[in-house]
Amino acid sequence: MRRRSGGVALVAVLWGVLLLAALAAGVTALVRTENARAGIDSDRAKLQTVVDSARVLIVRRLFDPKPERRPPLDGSAIPLEWGGETVDVSLTLESGRIDLNAASDEMLVAVGEAAGLDSRQSNAWVAKLRDWQDADDARGQDGAESAEYRALGTPYGPRNGPLKSIRELRLLLGMTDELYQCLAASTTVYTESPAPDVSRLTALAAVALSKLDKSSPGSPPGTVAAIIPNLGPIDVSGQVIRVAVRVVRPKSNRRDILIGRMSGRLDQPWITLDQWSETGESRCPALVVARQSDQVAR
Repeated sequence: MRRRSGGVALVAVLWGVLLLAALAAGVTALVRTENARAGIDSDRAKLQTVVDSARVLIVRRLFDPKPERRPPLDGSAIPLEWGGETVDVSLTLESGRIDLNAASDEMLVAVGEAAGLDSRQSNAWVAKLRDWQDADDARGQDGAESAEYRALGTPYGPRNGPLKSIRELRLLLGMTDELYQCLAASTTVYTESPAPDVSRLTALAAVALSKLDKSSPGSPPGTVAAIIPNLGPIDVSGQVIRVAVRVVRPKSNRRDILIGRMSGRLDQPWITLDQWSETGESRCPALVVARQSDQVAR
């Protein structure tokens, strides 16, 4: 009887040891996971600090008393060093983009064609945009209203109002990542102008206006001649500026996009309007071609 009870006790002890070992292994794995997560969070916080600092630094340079030392507003990369990181920053004016809420259908169709769509496809994306913006629920030809969104099981429907952010374009039915990247590079929601500033056109917006100029006699004058923009210094007060920040790291292709209005006040020159991160290379072949053509023209 004593032998049997001793054997039971031994088995209980062994099971206890195994349970303790499993518990210890679990605690060790949890600690490692938490440490790894803390490391990732710490690195993200550092990256965000670098991005914000780069934006502050480059915005301050816009107020340099010597115009020749101010950063260009043509989208070219400006290298910076901050917090032990190498950063590429580029600046462009939103006024050189086409406003999605104010531009004509014809101008937006030209944007789609500049992005590589054929005429039918370009008219279709504009129809979906208009159904997103208009206040009614009547579906236009090739458009999409609440019923079409519900049919596809989306948890949202059209805004029935003007776009508040470029990123809303991702929500349009039929929107592809490639088309979105093309449109995001050439359009805006901040100018409230039916036509962009032809002296400050972004590359793809310039291509779009050149297509419109050739096909529409009533298009804005001088758009073809404006393919080579005037890149001289300007007073940025009141301007909406897009800042793209890329922290240069091996195997990293993240870009942070910051859009803000220049207040004209030196104590607080920047008012943030929108901000987001992008990863991956650009999937807009038309944008690459447009930029190459723009560089050759200059």
